[in-house]
Amino acid sequence: SFLNITCMNFSALAKEICRLSGVDAGQIIQQSVIYESVITGLLKRQALQESLFKNAQSLPALSKALFQVIQDLIDANVRLDVMQEAVREGFVEGMEIQKLYGIMHLFDTFRQRLKTLHISHYSDVYRMAAACVPDSAFLRGFQQILAYGFYDLTGVEQDFFGEIFKHHPTILFLPYQKKHPA
Repeated sequence: SFLNITCMNFSALAKEICRLSGVDAGQIIQQSVIYESVITGLLKRQALQESLFKNAQSLPALSKALFQVIQDLIDANVRLDVMQEAVREGFVEGMEIQKLYGIMHLFDTFRQRLKTLHISHYSDVYRMAAACVPDSAFLRGFQQILAYGFYDLTGVEQDFFGEIFKHHPTILFLPYQKKHPA
């Protein structure tokens, strides 16, 4: 602490920004089985009446697959209104529209259910932290923020770091391989 050097992974940084900003991130759950169980409950209550899900052979397998879709949407920081606009603009056609509307409805219902359970997906923490970044006394306490990335960032992580880069002196280090297409 004498040098004011702090080492954190991206997730710990986001949690710390939330904590020090007084934002209650809720209970952050990493285990996908919990989310799959929430989806199973939602499917049992409402979505099985929809033709999109009525022929499912295995509810646990369907819940697992649907959580992967929802997790991709959450990680990419996709907003429901943007998805709806894409449908209205004709980017999706035919039977795919019905499937997409079913996914959108489940996505929205899933997010609402997590809020009522006071559960946060790890991506929610990045969103909450991003909103706190401009006024973060914690981040202002550093002369320089050095970040090292060794993997592809998800959309929500990219947005989070975009806010940090915009408001605080930051350097991002990424591995470099000569002649690598990335």
